[in-house]
Amino acid sequence: MADGKKVLPIDMRELYWALDGKTPREAARTKAGRRKVNDLLKQFENKSERATRAGQPAFDFSDIREELGVPPDIP
Repeated sequence: MADGKKVLPIDMRELYWALDGKTPREAARTKAGRRKVNDLLKQFENKSERATRAGQPAFDFSDIREELGVPPDIP
């Protein structure tokens, strides 16, 4: 973007419905919630990767994963 800000490539409606109306931080407090958050983050990472291949800026989700305590390799 021209002002240097990165836009998070997430549709907030997807989060709301996928996490049963919880925020990602609320959902990540339980094992089942962390799995849901992880699945969503993987979807968003894949979308970001496809956008990058199309010439759009990449978005790194590692800070979000760290903040939520949701590593990419959870079972």
